[in-house]
Amino acid sequence: MRKVNLVVAAFAITSVLPIISNAENISYNYIQAAYTTTDIDILGTSIDGNGFSISGSATINDNLAFIASFDDQSYDYDIDTNSFQFGLNFHTPVNKTTDILFGISILDSEVSQPLLGSEDDTGNVLGVGIRSKLNPNIEIDFGVSRSDIFDDSSTGFSLSLLARLNENIQLGIGYGSGDDTDTIGFSLRSNF
Repeated sequence: MRKVNLVVAAFAITSVLPIISNAENISYNYIQAAYTTTDIDILGTSIDGNGFSISGSATINDNLAFIASFDDQSYDYDIDTNSFQFGLNFHTPVNKTTDILFGISILDSEVSQPLLGSEDDTGNVLGVGIRSKLNPNIEIDFGVSRSDIFDDSSTGFSLSLLARLNENIQLGIGYGSGDDTDTIGFSLRSNF
């Protein structure tokens, strides 16, 4: 019930706020491809993995965007994971170059291993973050999120740096850390 109240509150806030433009040159219309490497520590054993993700965002109105992503990872011991996430991001400027974001998403994930079979579950992700232009060509993003899936909840943070190559293309590098998990990613983003 509490999650439903968050969605209703997000819609209510966006409908009663006056029209506010986004922070200068921060786009909420993009598609992004990324390569990631991940290290998971389980009971003192390090499990390494890598893979790719594709994500995107599309503006619904001046302060709300639809978000979606697909992630596919392969780990040591023939462990494979894939996940699909979709939801909403509410964003509003705090000054001319910085936006604050609040997100809520549905997460569907599957973990498989040939000898152990596979397991899938559907959960949710709640997050808060900032996007800020350090200068016209450099953007920094920071976020904290809480996911609840597979009868477990975890909290993590992410930090990324995006460098603008031209009006529509950005290259990025990012780091994320959560409960016993560390991830480094390299991305290419196309704004539209």
